[in-house]
Amino acid sequence: MGSQASHIDLRLDGRPTATQELRAAVERVAEECGLDASERFDIELAATEAVTNALKGTPESHTVEVTVAGHEDAVDVEVVDQGVFSPVRAALHRGPDAESGRGIPIILALVDEVEFAQTSSGTRVRMTKRAAPAGQEPSPSGNGDSSLS
Repeated sequence: MGSQASHIDLRLDGRPTATQELRAAVERVAEECGLDASERFDIELAATEAVTNALKGTPESHTVEVTVAGHEDAVDVEVVDQGVFSPVRAALHRGPDAESGRGIPIILALVDEVEFAQTSSGTRVRMTKRAAPAGQEPSPSGNGDSSLS
């Protein structure tokens, strides 16, 4: 990746405006980095899913740290939560009629790279969405690397 173009740090909680703040920050950075409207929508939705998952079922005062970093051809979003979460366990416990549990498959389908990691202080989700090279159609989402750490 090239040099960093833009960087925004957020501390989000369960307020109704949290996802709106997140989407505005991701939109701004993604536009600066040359992502087209479709690519911006994908990374905004993936980031919203990650933050929503982190805040689900927590008190309104619970905060999640989000970093949105832009580069000349890509946007990285990192969501750090103090809770313990296992994406593998969550996927195994989801049934076909489940009303929830679709966030991880949505994230995986929308970004080029994603990493889920347990840290000493909680859970970290990192995702990257790259701009399609000039003159080339964006590749179908979900063809990137993913790892469960």
